[in-house]
Amino acid sequence: MVASACAAFHAAFPGISLASWTVNGNPATLAPQNQLAATSIPDGAGGIILVWEDYRNGNADIFAQRVSAAGDLLWGANGLAIAIDTLAQEAPVVTSNGAGGAIIAWQDLRAGQYDIYAQAVSAAGAPQWTADGVAVCAASGTQVVQGIVSDNAGGAIVAWRDLRTGDSDVYAQRVNGSGASVWTANGVGVCVLSGAQSEIRIEVDPRGGAFLVWRDRRGGLTSDIYAQSIDLSGAPRWTANGVSVCAAADDQIDPATALDGRFGLLVAWQDRRNGVDADIWAQRVKPDGTPRWTVDGVRLTAAALQQTNPSLVSDGVAGAIVGWTDARVTRPDVYAQRIDSSGVVSWLPADGVAVCAADSSQFLDVVLTDGAGGAIFGWDDDRSGGSQIYSQSIGPSGTSRWGSGGVLVATGAGSRTLTTAVPDGYHGAVFGWQDFRNGPTCDVYAFRLSAVGTSVETTLTPVLAHIYPARPNPFNPSTVLAFDLERPANVHLAVYDARGRLVRTLYQGSLGAGRHQVRWDGMDRSGSPCGSGVYFARLSGTLGSATTSLALIR
Repeated sequence: MVASACAAFHAAFPGISLASWTVNGNPATLAPQNQLAATSIPDGAGGIILVWEDYRNGNADIFAQRVSAAGDLLWGANGLAIAIDTLAQEAPVVTSNGAGGAIIAWQDLRAGQYDIYAQAVSAAGAPQWTADGVAVCAASGTQVVQGIVSDNAGGAIVAWRDLRTGDSDVYAQRVNGSGASVWTANGVGVCVLSGAQSEIRIEVDPRGGAFLVWRDRRGGLTSDIYAQSIDLSGAPRWTANGVSVCAAADDQIDPATALDGRFGLLVAWQDRRNGVDADIWAQRVKPDGTPRWTVDGVRLTAAALQQTNPSLVSDGVAGAIVGWTDARVTRPDVYAQRIDSSGVVSWLPADGVAVCAADSSQFLDVVLTDGAGGAIFGWDDDRSGGSQIYSQSIGPSGTSRWGSGGVLVATGAGSRTLTTAVPDGYHGAVFGWQDFRNGPTCDVYAFRLSAVGTSVETTLTPVLAHIYPARPNPFNPSTVLAFDLERPANVHLAVYDARGRLVRTLYQGSLGAGRHQVRWDGMDRSGSPCGSGVYFARLSGTLGSATTSLALIR
């Protein structure tokens, strides 16, 4: 039977007010010295968890801050210390812990060489593991952190570039919810071939584990794009040392990744196969590691001069919206293109639509899903003579929603550089950046834009029905599914197998607003145990629908 698990969501966030946000952003920290390289995740309640490299103590430390949907600082006036060992902690990456908090990893110089460390922090801002973090990899040589994703079981999977053999390889480690490493000590080698592997990206594999994508020079002087899926035990699902995403002539670099929503992967990259300049290409990879589109990818633009710095999100129907910085005219602009699930470029003109082509320089920083089939773009812009931050929302058909040239996120004295942004869950976004307005050192600031591109509304239109990752996941013999309803509704919660066949209905009927939870015991509708595999829990009803994946291990 479904039971209410906490105070009603509607009561907790009643028409979230943005009155606390100030023009040009709120400081996440005003601590002395520099705060740099901010990255972030959503906090699950319309706000943002920011993590950065902090020099207030003289050397680089790791600090974090949670900023609420209303712009309030929740983890102290100048942030929460994550790692403040006497030597340098640098280049943080962050993912959700599945309970409103975060797991943070970084590269750490405390042993005289760069190793990988990590720390978990609760939603309330309390560190959960050993002070200053636990060692994820302390192998010989240098390790350079590259990314982190949740393992959907309270822990995380960390990826890094590893030089223990003198060459640059791809390594990863799974850390459980207690901070213990699960796989081989100092990580598993995802790709350990000769020739440098770099520019590593990581995404959650819905079957459990992770996808990793990287730039690979195994073939000699030029770079290709390779990928691998590793399961929750750290074993590769595809060919050892990865499968080719693109091995065309000349260089393919700077991959960007997203999930396609169908167990597969979307990848875009900068490509010089024409021998003249850089274009943007993309590929969709099947769950078995083979290409779903044309071998070596589909070209998204062949415009003159350089197209660089790709970023992409799923369009919600197994295709992608890809943005990039584009130098087809005198000064760089921001362009985008949509490619559908079958690999057909959808928007006109075919070489991409202009997200911003103002008479100035624009450099793309982020592309986010808007939760409605479109995307939100953020970039640095010098149209007024100094570095400013602008944003634009592009709908599923390629049209701009926020007026010509975008909307201003932040301007003012000094320069600023957008480094991160997250969806707010209400079809808007929260941005984070490093800011020199208080110069000569920089601080971390944040600002929230609503779904209509404005900073202040009296109310927001929330996501009306939301389902959380199952806990535990993977599971055996049972797991718990939690979900929020913004108001009373009729709902249907059911489990389906990987082919979309109904396995069991867990609940059908009317429920009140708020958080609810239901347990699945791994049985089908006849009362027989289900076999090992990936399943989907789908919540549907009068407030919409939401889906999450489950992994049953017998």
